[in-house]
Amino acid sequence: MLAIGTELAAVEFLLDYKRRHQAACQEWETWDADKDREWDETFDSKHAELLERYAVSTLVEDVAFEIVPVGQN
Repeated sequence: MLAIGTELAAVEFLLDYKRRHQAACQEWETWDADKDREWDETFDSKHAELLERYAVSTLVEDVAFEIVPVGQN
């Protein structure tokens, strides 16, 4: 959960996050295009590298992003 100021700030954050997430997923897919590779520590290190570089929390492509109000009575 992310708590930030205005609705506009939330929308701008979400749009930026979506762009970074898409770029990270695309880079992962390009890197992982060789399906004949055995799973090893290079997958884990590449995964961690992309999460950090793009400042995202997952490389799952099929995710939904939405802004929901919280703490409003």
